[in-house]
Amino acid sequence: ATYTSSVSLAASGDGSMHLLYAQDKLYLRSRAAGETAWSDPQIVDGSGTAYQGQIAANADGSLTAGWNDGAVVRFSDRASGSGSWSTPHDIPLTQDAVNTLRLSTDPAGDGLGAVWIEADNGGTPMDYSDDLPYATFARRSGGTWTTPYQGPAGTLTGWTFFGADRPMNRTSFER
Repeated sequence: ATYTSSVSLAASGDGSMHLLYAQDKLYLRSRAAGETAWSDPQIVDGSGTAYQGQIAANADGSLTAGWNDGAVVRFSDRASGSGSWSTPHDIPLTQDAVNTLRLSTDPAGDGLGAVWIEADNGGTPMDYSDDLPYATFARRSGGTWTTPYQGPAGTLTGWTFFGADRPMNRTSFER
């Protein structure tokens, strides 16, 4: 049996569905609006070390995949109508472990928000009861990623959603 993990689903504006999942590699399958058959799997990352993958469908029809790969969180894009993924953009981790990566698009344009939890899993006691989680936020606008902002989870202030005039989305932050 093949082990499948990190399943993420996104819908494009045209009604297409996109399923990102990890097995021995990170794969994407898509289904056009009104169709019942899914595409053959497309390799997004073939390293075998990608996990916690997430997929986002952007307003322009492109897709963004994000995943954890050891000491970095990676992001790669596929232009609308293309079968090729961009060279990944890496954001280094500052703690030992990452958890709960989430992506969210800005419905008003090409903005993309990413949030994930990092934890310092070292030290004692070995039950990890002293390990503080940190929420890390980064945002891409106009193709450029912001410097990640990190703070103890639950204590962040000064962050807003993409804008008060746009639908609220818990993982799309700007400072």
